[in-house]
Amino acid sequence: MDARVRTPAPLATVLSVIFFLSGAASLLFETLWFRLSGLVFGNSSWASAIVLASFMAGLAIGNLLSTRLVGRFDRPLRVYAALEVFTGIAGLILVLVLPRLPAMLAPLFRLFLDAPLLHAARLACAFVLLLIPATMMGATLPSIVSALSRHDANFGRVLGLLYGCNTIGAVAGTLAGELLLIRVAGVQGTGVIAALCSIAAGGAACFVRSPLPAPSRRAGEGGGEGLPWRLLFAAAASGFALLALEVIWFRVAILFVLSTTLAFAVMLAVILAGIGIGALIASAVMSRFPDADSYAPVVAAASTAALVLSYSGFTPFLGGSMAVLVDSVRLMLPVSILSGVLFTLIGRAVARVVGDDTRATAMVTFANTIGAAAGPIVAGFALIPSIGVEASFFAVAVLYAAVAVLLIRSDVPRLALAAAGSMAALTLFLFPFHLMENDLLPKAMRYYRDSRVVAIREGPTETAVVLRKDYAGEPYVHRLFTNGFSMSATTFASKRYMSAFVYLPLALRPNARSALLISYGVGVTAKRLTEARQIASIDVVDISKDILDLSSIVWPGKENPLADPRARVHVEDGRFFLLTTPRRFDLITGEPPPPKCAGIVNLYTREYFQLVRDRLTADGIASYWLPVYQLSEPESKAIIRAFCDAFDDCSVWSGAGAEWILIGSRGQPAAPVYADFARQWRDSISGPQMIRLGFESPEQIAATFIADAAALRSLTAGSAPLTDDFPLRLGTRPVQAIPPMALALMDRAAGSFAQSAFARAALPVEVRSAAAAYFGPQRMLDGELLLPIGSTRPPAVPLLRSLLTSTSLRTLPRVLFGTDAWLEEIALRARARGDRDPSLAYIAAIGALSDRQYPRAQELFAEARRGLPGERELADYQALAASLAGEHAYTSGHGPSRSLLRRGAAHPEGPIQQHRGVAP
Repeated sequence: MDARVRTPAPLATVLSVIFFLSGAASLLFETLWFRLSGLVFGNSSWASAIVLASFMAGLAIGNLLSTRLVGRFDRPLRVYAALEVFTGIAGLILVLVLPRLPAMLAPLFRLFLDAPLLHAARLACAFVLLLIPATMMGATLPSIVSALSRHDANFGRVLGLLYGCNTIGAVAGTLAGELLLIRVAGVQGTGVIAALCSIAAGGAACFVRSPLPAPSRRAGEGGGEGLPWRLLFAAAASGFALLALEVIWFRVAILFVLSTTLAFAVMLAVILAGIGIGALIASAVMSRFPDADSYAPVVAAASTAALVLSYSGFTPFLGGSMAVLVDSVRLMLPVSILSGVLFTLIGRAVARVVGDDTRATAMVTFANTIGAAAGPIVAGFALIPSIGVEASFFAVAVLYAAVAVLLIRSDVPRLALAAAGSMAALTLFLFPFHLMENDLLPKAMRYYRDSRVVAIREGPTETAVVLRKDYAGEPYVHRLFTNGFSMSATTFASKRYMSAFVYLPLALRPNARSALLISYGVGVTAKRLTEARQIASIDVVDISKDILDLSSIVWPGKENPLADPRARVHVEDGRFFLLTTPRRFDLITGEPPPPKCAGIVNLYTREYFQLVRDRLTADGIASYWLPVYQLSEPESKAIIRAFCDAFDDCSVWSGAGAEWILIGSRGQPAAPVYADFARQWRDSISGPQMIRLGFESPEQIAATFIADAAALRSLTAGSAPLTDDFPLRLGTRPVQAIPPMALALMDRAAGSFAQSAFARAALPVEVRSAAAAYFGPQRMLDGELLLPIGSTRPPAVPLLRSLLTSTSLRTLPRVLFGTDAWLEEIALRARARGDRDPSLAYIAAIGALSDRQYPRAQELFAEARRGLPGERELADYQALAASLAGEHAYTSGHGPSRSLLRRGAAHPEGPIQQHRGVAP
């Protein structure tokens, strides 16, 4: 008879607390390793999958080795303690070493850049780096279970208790790291804390006093039989299913929240909490019903039903700071709880066959880990790209049903099995196919109901949707909607700032010949590069092949910039490409996804900007996106400080309202002569585009200047830079208003320009002397583009008269009306086809008025009035056109008058606030 009856309560409690602490340390280490691995191997889908597979392989090896390791010692707690201490030391060493590896490994990766063998090189390096700490981490569960099970005959209770406490500890580690530790202590400081937790867990285990253990083999069970392959396949399949679901769940949830690191941490915490709760429930049940493992097929069948029901009943919580938590609980928690129960029951069933607790724990954990390692890879690279997110849900639900079949044995309660099986079969039969297409995606894109979906790509890393807004039967705006966020578009404001990424640096460096674009978006920046005749080579780097492929929709046929013979495409992480390429570029520009999206912080740190600088030629120049409306004031300062630490001549320019552009160079040559600076405006391709976008003269583009290095260093003097070690200086919360600092800088831009040593050194004297007159109109344009899309109101007649009579600008009047040259062309083509919709006449009238064709504008406003009799301002505009036509007030060829500039500066709050207010 087994001498073990029940573990003394203090021993079980102490070991549970110790393993809770171990779980927290493990998740902290995992979080840090994956963050830092992105700096070494990149954040591409393949690189992330390789790092995950290497880590899981290490855990699995640890599971296998634990049996021999524990078998050599009488006191498994000592083995566990040693494992924890060495895990803490090895884990911390890895945290300290990883940031120093990119420069060391770059020569190796450079050999395989853009070649299939690159993934093999990544895998080999990642496996070697993660092997030791992951292996020791993987051996801890069998070791501590062996220690406790030697004092408790109820293996299911022991496994569920320790596995549950460890997983709940992982929840604490996940949230503590994201919400506090990395923010306060940095990555390396958090690594020290994780190491201390792991060492503390090991040290505490050394001092645990327990009675002399009973023999490890369970009397009357197992021993000598073959491996329980059916149970191990079930354990592997259940691990595969849950980790595949993690990928699928995340893809659904981030349709409705910004995919920040905090959002992913909350989702992971909910899954881990569910697993831990499930394991603890199983432990409690098996305390009273030791043979409850016979219900394992019932739990697996219930998982099928729970998965289908949680998806079919999912209603996203739209808006609010709790959205990601509420959505995660609704979608993920039920199956996660059942998964924790199922793991424990399968473990007890395996122990019943093999008769050795340590061996049973190692076997079931090994099988579960191997399945879990394959789950995300298969889901991300096979299931979702081939059948989509929704069908992947169905496939995993079917897999849980298959697990239930694998677990059926003779002592399964037939009634319970029949009930669970019937529920699973019924839910599979009623699976809500087309829920994603008909309900979830429309809800995710609710702010763009005026657009229609023209393409959907469900790839390894994102669900990318191309939306198209038509006007008068023609395409007007394309929008790339990725993972619940509008990443890029061809609106006027978007085209303006994305074009300025090219126009500004090429004005300052007119002899640039090679260009590198990091992140493609909808291709506007790439298009501007292909339109620049002086550029001889264009390298485009984007992490997603699907996004690059979708370019053919926005730019059909020969219009596609990727079809340009000078363009070379690299499907790779931008930072990894910079790290490994041996080439240098005259121009490096980038418009990555929003800075707060998970992983994108690596493209905004000081170390990244230094890497950009190192890849520039001697006179090379870099332009980079800075969306200050998405950032708080401290966050904006942290990024600007990081950029200025890398570039001595850093400066900030306005692309479109709060879409700022950082400019920096490796060396500051003499200012180009005026003819070279103005070359783009004389070009038959670039020139007309620049005018359409509101860069109507070389002097006007100079007025987009906001601040130079001296002003920026003064602004950020008390701010710490955004660095790889302190990534959470860039927070995860959305910003509700443009920082006052940003508005103040924009309002002071004219004065800053007049005092700027950079402007004197970098701009031709002709440009500097004439640019001052354009700052008033520029601030007016910025004020208009600060407004939310669709909120533009027609301008007041006095303002419009002043603009038309004192400037030669043609784009600004159109923007004040909320139109642009592209919309106007569509309207004119529709009128040429015979369409007499009054709105078309109105748009054409705005264009005629902006071009100072006053008699034509008068006629068109009159036509629009006849079709829109309720629009009172049309009479005012018709009268204005008639008045200006009669006065012959327009004189071509001069810039903005000082009266207009004074008009913009007279308001006590400044010209931006004066013009229609400010909104993010």
